Amino acid sequence: MPAAWLVENAGFSRGYTLGSAGVSTKHALALVLHDGTSVEPLLALASHIQARVHDTFGVALAPEPTLVGIDMPYPRRRAGGAETRPR
Repeated sequence: MPAAWLVENAGFSRGYTLGSAGVSTKHALALVLHDGTSVEPLLALASHIQARVHDTFGVALAPEPTLVGIDMPYPRRRAGGAETRPR
């Protein structure tokens, strides 16, 4: 099942905004920061989306990029697909 479908069908359509962060108008998997002042609103939106997708569909989404210096409660993947959890 495509992650973009899960995001949109959990209530986060393209163009959805939460404060200064939002879902791109072009793709449901791209999150954007509208004012660029800090990353916190973007991370809050990402966590909100992950929680709702999990609550709605029982699927745990994990971001593709490796986020350095940011602690978020989501599964991370190592090379080869092995899942790890933040410490």
